[in-house]
Amino acid sequence: MPTDVRYQFPRPTRVGSKNTKSFGSRVYQWMTRSALRWLVDECQRTGEPLPSHEVLAARLEAYTWARGKRYIVSERDSGKPGKGAQRITSENLLRMADKAASFALTRYRPDFLETAAEGGRKTKRGHSFGIERLDEVKGMTNSDAARTLGCSVRTVQRMRARDRHVTSEIDSLLSSHAESEDGR
Repeated sequence: MPTDVRYQFPRPTRVGSKNTKSFGSRVYQWMTRSALRWLVDECQRTGEPLPSHEVLAARLEAYTWARGKRYIVSERDSGKPGKGAQRITSENLLRMADKAASFALTRYRPDFLETAAEGGRKTKRGHSFGIERLDEVKGMTNSDAARTLGCSVRTVQRMRARDRHVTSEIDSLLSSHAESEDGR
C-alpha cells in the first residue's frame, strides 16, 4: 500500500443531528475512496493487473488498522462506556474492508483518468450559427431567414450586423493597403 494516499483517516465526532454520518460510515467511505485511489495509482498508472478481491480486502484492512488503530476495538471491548458510536469493532472492520474491496473493484474503470481529464475541460458549446451561413438566406427578410436557419430573428439580426462589421473592416484594410501601394 502506498503511504501517500491523499485521504485523511476520519476522526470520530459527536453525532448531533440526523444528517451527520456515523463514524463507521465515514470509515467505510474513506476505505472505498482509498481503494479506488490505489487502483488508479497502481493499476492504471503503472500498468499492473487488478488485484483479486481477497488481496485488496486484506490490504484495506491492514491499511485501516495502521491509520486508525486507536479507533478500532475488539468485539468484547465494544460495550465499555465511552466507546460505541465513536469506535468500530475489528469484526466490523473486516466486513467493511470486504464490502469496500468489492465496491472498488466493481466501480473501477480503466479509462478513469481520461474521462476525468475530459470532464475538467470547459464544455461550452460553440457557435451554432456563423456569418458564413448568411449566404443561404441572402435576400430574405429576417423572419424568413430565421425560419430557414432554425434560429431566432434576433440571431439573424446579430449575424447580419456582424457580417456588415467584418465586411467594412475588410474593405477599410483593402483600401488602406491599396493607398499605400499607390504611394510607392
